[in-house]
Amino acid sequence: MKGDPWWSRDSRVLLASLSSDERGLTTADAEARLLRDGPNALDDTTQRASLRLLLRQFASPLVLILVFGAVVCLVVGDWIDAAIILSIVLGSTLLGFSQEFRASRAVAELRQRLALKVRVRRDGAVRTLEASRLAPADGLLLDSSDLLVSEASLTGESMPV
Repeated sequence: MKGDPWWSRDSRVLLASLSSDERGLTTADAEARLLRDGPNALDDTTQRASLRLLLRQFASPLVLILVFGAVVCLVVGDWIDAAIILSIVLGSTLLGFSQEFRASRAVAELRQRLALKVRVRRDGAVRTLEASRLAPADGLLLDSSDLLVSEASLTGESMPV
């Protein structure tokens, strides 16, 4: 049973493994899990992401070939060609970085504006919470009929699946 994927397990067994039941988590248990596991939100590390985004601009095979060509020009003593190649590489990477940085900031702003709400069962009653307040074991579907899931906020897919 432990080797089975979680979605194929019997709901009673899965609930027991999550220390929950069909009435949902208690408010105290959910708060304790949130303290232990942290909020259900993506870590916003913009400074590290910006540096990673800048370095990723240099990971292109074409950029690496141009940098190699500039190094060869420097070794041979052709300073003008090396300077031209390096300026093209620098301009291209800065342009790519600025476009991706602005796009990632726009996505972050959209994410903050979207107030994702979820319905959970806490203390036997259905409540509406912010998605970041989800605790482990809140996301178990016990029964469904004609279930459709909108993945737009995660994947951009426009149609529910």
